[in-house]
Amino acid sequence: MPDNNTRNLRITYLLIILTGAVAGFMSTWWKQAWMWSALGVMIVIWAVMRRIGSQYLYAVDAIADQALKNKGDESALDKFRSELKARREPEIMTATSVIGMLIILWLMMFKPF
Repeated sequence: MPDNNTRNLRITYLLIILTGAVAGFMSTWWKQAWMWSALGVMIVIWAVMRRIGSQYLYAVDAIADQALKNKGDESALDKFRSELKARREPEIMTATSVIGMLIILWLMMFKPF
């Protein structure tokens, strides 16, 4: 069962999709390619976040479990920190979300096609 944060994120994402869909129906935007492109970018962002984010959280859980088992050992804590810093998932997720949202904003503002 998802925790409250996951549930709130899902509700927020659903509201973003629904308000965009309603706005598309209130005008003729569904007939324009930019609207479909923005929806496609949104789906790509969701897929990348789901895949990479879950991998990262599982890795953090495993690393934290190891650190907790060896909490008296200072080298285990240093290993915990270095393993977390070595992971690239946060940078990938940040780049995906920023670039994706910039593309969506560009599509919404200029409606190029």
